[in-house]
Amino acid sequence: MLTRRSFIDHAVIAASACSAACGRRDRVAGFPGVAFIANSDGKAVAAVDLTAFAVVRHIGLAGNPTAVVADPRRPLVYVLVPETAELVLISGRALAVAGRIRLPAHGTAMCLAPDASSLWILCEEQKAVRINLETHRVEGQWSLPAKANSIDVAVPEGREVAAVAMAGALALIRPRSGRPERIQLGVDAARGTALDLGLVTFRKDGRSVMVADRESGELWVIDMATRKVVVRLALGLRPRHYCVKPDGGEVHLTGEGSDALVTVFPYLTEVRGTVLAGRSPGFVAVSPANQILVANPETNNVTIVNGRNQRVLAVAPTGKEPTAIAVTPDGAFALVLNRASGDISVLRLANLSARRPSAAPAAPALTMIPVGSRPVSAAIVAIG
Repeated sequence: MLTRRSFIDHAVIAASACSAACGRRDRVAGFPGVAFIANSDGKAVAAVDLTAFAVVRHIGLAGNPTAVVADPRRPLVYVLVPETAELVLISGRALAVAGRIRLPAHGTAMCLAPDASSLWILCEEQKAVRINLETHRVEGQWSLPAKANSIDVAVPEGREVAAVAMAGALALIRPRSGRPERIQLGVDAARGTALDLGLVTFRKDGRSVMVADRESGELWVIDMATRKVVVRLALGLRPRHYCVKPDGGEVHLTGEGSDALVTVFPYLTEVRGTVLAGRSPGFVAVSPANQILVANPETNNVTIVNGRNQRVLAVAPTGKEPTAIAVTPDGAFALVLNRASGDISVLRLANLSARRPSAAPAAPALTMIPVGSRPVSAAIVAIG
């Protein structure tokens, strides 16, 4: 676990500066942790103390980061830097670069295994790479039959497997396997082209995997035992973003073609419902209390939906072009990354579910924190 001693002095100074810049705000006890924000145009990761709601350090990099993931078992953060073809390790204690792992090609996406034993990275030149997080070494790389769009990892019965969505097919990779197993899903009959498979996610128990066709708006559910398609669910939109409820019981999706949030029951293989969630919904996240947060980049706000009854709880103004959303582990706060304005909006989620639908439709941000140029990804680490 982390210790606050390594950065508390910096936090006090930064908090004073932020208070002067941002004006008076309510005195609210924050979350005992640090948020690491990848600035895609700033060649840096900003470390934000969530007890002081202030940036305590900018950690410089040789290139622009595109994604950041926190290790739940170790005081480390992993940062993907495509232009230098490396994965940068940042120490949560020292708030500084702790190492680098060279990649065989420029990385495009990454996914942490559920047991935090490995990190999988998709690379250009149609490659998938597995990094052992005990040794911090590349422990396997696989050539893919087509360009990869997304990746997810499961560990059913202790046997790790990665699923990679590609045009027209799904590739399954096991650490000790040779060539990836390919599940061909065919072509789009109307277009005469391979299905544009984008989002992929395992059911929490790993017994099925879901993959979305970004053009037809269908979600395909595939049984892992038989490798057969169980059902094709019509979503009513072209899916681009998704998140999974912490217990794995629901998948929430947004996309083009509809101003809606679609919720799917993966264990029942059915669409639970659809709710309007602002204009052109984008990134989506869910809190431990089942509050679904949907970024609306065109209108600079976040729509917050009660996951229990599918009703809108509030609409929270943000900075310009809100994108990724990170929720603190205790569910008390949400950090909304505003790509165009270079800041994050901190939303207080506590007690929000108790609101009546007709009461207080607007939920103003608790504070705004300038973090750098075009923030795109965030990871939160708790402090002991």
